[in-house]
Amino acid sequence: MLWVLLGVAAIVSAFVVVGVVIDRRLPLLPPAVEPTGAGGSPPPPAAPAPVERRAGETAATAVRVPAAWRAKLAPGTCACGEPLAIASDEALRFDGEVLIVVRLACAACGHTRSVYLAPADA
Repeated sequence: MLWVLLGVAAIVSAFVVVGVVIDRRLPLLPPAVEPTGAGGSPPPPAAPAPVERRAGETAATAVRVPAAWRAKLAPGTCACGEPLAIASDEALRFDGEVLIVVRLACAACGHTRSVYLAPADA
């Protein structure tokens, strides 16, 4: 029984050695090449692409509006084509500035979104 196990191990080892030799002579894949930057050092990792934000989508991109913004606000339409309605609005402080967060809602599909406004001083 021991000789059978040793024989199987020898056959498997021989196939592995033959496979490595063949792979070194006729590689299936090209060798991996490390890209280098200036001076032979590896380049720094690529920074992720910045996400484009629409005006008013975040507090940092708040839309400047006149002090009487309520009378002039047009909520727009939802992606489903139905009109959006103002669900609520509240004031908050961001970066030392008072902003108004207006929450818009679609009565048809239930989609909601927030718009950040920076009202001018009255």
